[in-house]
Amino acid sequence: MNIKQYITLEVKKGEYTFVFHMPNGASWGNGIDAAFDILQKLNELAQKSAQNLKPSEAPVKEGE
Repeated sequence: MNIKQYITLEVKKGEYTFVFHMPNGASWGNGIDAAFDILQKLNELAQKSAQNLKPSEAPVKEGE
């Protein structure tokens, strides 16, 4: 059996609640570093999603 303690930070945005769990004993600085890593990944995913929404620039050949 494993027993774990966490510090839980929650923020409500609209109808959604977002949760960040920090291991008990981790420093706030480590939490900020981890949150920055998550921010970078979310930004990367958002940019990929926006790129996928752009119309294709390849010319369309009629009759194919």
